[in-house]
Amino acid sequence: MTVDEARPLPLEGRPLPLEGRPLPLEGVVVVDATRMLPGAVLARNLLDLGARVIKVESPQVGDPMRLMPPLRDGIGLGFATHYRGAWSMGLDLRAEDGASQFREMARHADVVVESFRPGTMNRWGISLESLRAQNPHLVTCSLPGVPEHCAAEVGHDLNYVGALGLLGHLGTPPGRVPSIQLADVTAGLLATSGVLAALLRAQRSGVGAHVSQPLATSALPFMHWSLAEHAMSGSSTATSVLSGDLPCYRTYPCRDGQLLSVGCLEPKFWSALCDCLGLETYASAGLDAGPRGVAAVEALTAKLLAKDAREWVHDLRGRGLPIGPVHEPNSPEVSAEITRLSAPASGDDPPPHVDGIVMSFFSPEISRTPVAAAPSLNEHHEAVLAWIRETK
Repeated sequence: MTVDEARPLPLEGRPLPLEGRPLPLEGVVVVDATRMLPGAVLARNLLDLGARVIKVESPQVGDPMRLMPPLRDGIGLGFATHYRGAWSMGLDLRAEDGASQFREMARHADVVVESFRPGTMNRWGISLESLRAQNPHLVTCSLPGVPEHCAAEVGHDLNYVGALGLLGHLGTPPGRVPSIQLADVTAGLLATSGVLAALLRAQRSGVGAHVSQPLATSALPFMHWSLAEHAMSGSSTATSVLSGDLPCYRTYPCRDGQLLSVGCLEPKFWSALCDCLGLETYASAGLDAGPRGVAAVEALTAKLLAKDAREWVHDLRGRGLPIGPVHEPNSPEVSAEITRLSAPASGDDPPPHVDGIVMSFFSPEISRTPVAAAPSLNEHHEAVLAWIRETK
């Protein structure tokens, strides 16, 4: 098929639609050859928007996420959560038979996603360029560790956030690492935007595109403010607006030993907080990092130690101030907060989850997490072959 003959991306009448109300990506088929979390985040988003995701895995062990603890019934909860409703196809892409079946899948798909080291798929005879040549409306997406102009390297989230200085911003003590994956998750989220934009282009023009979202650069948005401050001051030790140096944006201890987060960056909020606490004399010191700001911190600390954090949250949130509790990770309070924030606004059922892990980020008007559980390895081999035959 030539570019001139390329068909617009059909969003109706395709095989494998999800049941229920129409979703934005119903009829869109995604072939997911990624490994680990970045591709899983992307897959979860596309699944919730209605796409059919066919997970291509090693026939022997599958995606390594299947083995990552904690396990339930022999499957990692991370995999079980992210791949609800997906299909699984076991293929050895190193073998010609597996590569041939992969090419055939890509011929009839709308999106192909991979996360191998640059050049790997070329060696296997399934380069993304060749896949788009046989299917001009195809959208391809790569999730490499570093940009393509850099030498290929092996790395994980920890390596990239460490190299960019983010570990220092997180205040992690030596030997310990944060239990959150900033680069991995953000790469999946940014790739979602890129894939959706490329699908829109394919729908309008019939010509697909390639999206590349390196893990290393995906962490950069977290650093924009810090980098700007550094560029303006020329010093790595300059006062930062968002690091707790200022009275209006930091945590304060309360009577029960719990911390209270105060996010009163805007002068109107800081002034109102000082008014509520009877500290009007510090109403103009919220953004002051000098002696007056230090005095404001001391005054607020003394005042907030008079009550428990729960009481302050009740009193100050009720006045429309950006105040909140600081909970320990994995505490019952965190689970309750997640439940509160993810509860549906209407009478709809809450999104499916695994052990309290809610994985639905879009408006319920345009998304729905599939009820079906994550697939067992190679569960849909015959179903995928039937789909290929039906779409020829």
